[in-house]
Amino acid sequence: FLLATGSTLNLQSYMGMIMSIGVSVANAILIVTNAEKLRLEYANAERAAIVAAAIRLRPILMTSFAMIAGMIPMASGLGEAGEQTAPLGRAVIGGLFASTLAALFILPLAFAWVQNKSSLHSPSLLPKLKTMKQKASLAQLSIIIVILSFTFISCGSRQKPVDLTVKSAHQDNKIELTTVKQSSMSSFIKLPGNVLPFESVDIFPKVSGFVKEVYVDRGSSVKKGQVLMTLEAPEINQQVQTARANLSKANEQYLISKEKYERLLQTSKTPGTVSPFDLSSAQSKMQSDEANLNAEESSLKGLTEIEDYLVVRAPFNGVITERNIHPGALVGPSVKTSDGPMLSLQQLNKLRLTVNIPEAMVADLNNKEWISFSLSAYPEKEFRAKLARKSGVITSNLRSETIELDVSDNNGQIKPGMYAEVKIPITSSANSFIVPASAIVHSTKGVYIVGLNEQNKTVFLPVQEGINSNDSTQVYGQLAPAQKIVLHPSSEMEEGISVN
Repeated sequence: FLLATGSTLNLQSYMGMIMSIGVSVANAILIVTNAEKLRLEYANAERAAIVAAAIRLRPILMTSFAMIAGMIPMASGLGEAGEQTAPLGRAVIGGLFASTLAALFILPLAFAWVQNKSSLHSPSLLPKLKTMKQKASLAQLSIIIVILSFTFISCGSRQKPVDLTVKSAHQDNKIELTTVKQSSMSSFIKLPGNVLPFESVDIFPKVSGFVKEVYVDRGSSVKKGQVLMTLEAPEINQQVQTARANLSKANEQYLISKEKYERLLQTSKTPGTVSPFDLSSAQSKMQSDEANLNAEESSLKGLTEIEDYLVVRAPFNGVITERNIHPGALVGPSVKTSDGPMLSLQQLNKLRLTVNIPEAMVADLNNKEWISFSLSAYPEKEFRAKLARKSGVITSNLRSETIELDVSDNNGQIKPGMYAEVKIPITSSANSFIVPASAIVHSTKGVYIVGLNEQNKTVFLPVQEGINSNDSTQVYGQLAPAQKIVLHPSSEMEEGISVN
């Protein structure tokens, strides 16, 4: 339309494009929203698209024509400086003409093609919550429709567009029936999981010193007790040598005092040879030297243990996954470094798979149960692991319980940090009510199934959905085993209709 009227692309025409796009998207949302709701009721995407376009025909035409009529004076370019704002009106008029045709004719075809094979079941784990949100949205939409109805009530009659695809009750009185089954149902849900090493440790220095030798690097496989690196601290070695010399000196003094005391004790057996005071003094000196010897032994033992800290050993079998140190570097508990730990060691032949289980499913899991999972790195393979541990508490923020699966991986395919998709099995009780998925009606009235009473008249039975498996759905409600229900009910079906 801009090309036909000789207008250029400028700031005004761009603003007109944005305005027309906003109205076009709003019209498209109206059609798609109604079409999706009708698709769930009719179980037919083509029929839902046709009916949605027919229902929204009048509001879309009224909105588009009203805006086009309002933009005609601006698009004419009359008045002072009218040519400056004329591209805005022309862009809006051309855009609304094209978008109205596209929304009424092309969009329903695209919806029918895309949604033709889409599932009719909700993927939500909490369908009741989803239904409540839908009810709230429908309530808000109803208020808007009432306001618009009062505004445009004089624009035409109140007659609702007729759905020509629906057969009248007089043309087809055949209603297909089925019965409510009572049995157990099994299914599964997919939850995300994290693969973690079974044991993991960051190695930091216990004493201050210089790195002398590093015997491993990133990717090195080590055994428990293997020497990973050695540190050099001359002051610690000197303290150990001094402690050994002091221990030797204390030992000699103790031996001399002991020998002197034993001689005096032997001599004192002859009366009058040794005074009791001298014997007691010799005994006290021997005990003092013995205590000093024990103190020196304890000091040497402590320094020897500190000296052992200069040799860093592996606490368990695993693989070095990180190395942040090199020979000659100064390390120690008081030395601040931004490089992290000296070494990181992880056990990779055995892994942990952690999964957060929703509160509603906690009771369905048994210990030592085998659970299958898949990895993004190997989409074509399926792995299995055994349930090993449960945290035993429900977290308040996620309302879930963390479980751990032990994964034995000897070939190195599974690595820590991988994303896993875990299939958690779900099994209902043997007394659960099972109905076909097509027997459940989702409408503004709620979620219900259409049953038959003793007089073979239709009644609405509100239900809540549970597990979905193939074409069957677990439901909760005021139902009875073997109760007759309508297999393919419609939201337009009313209560009290006699069924032959």
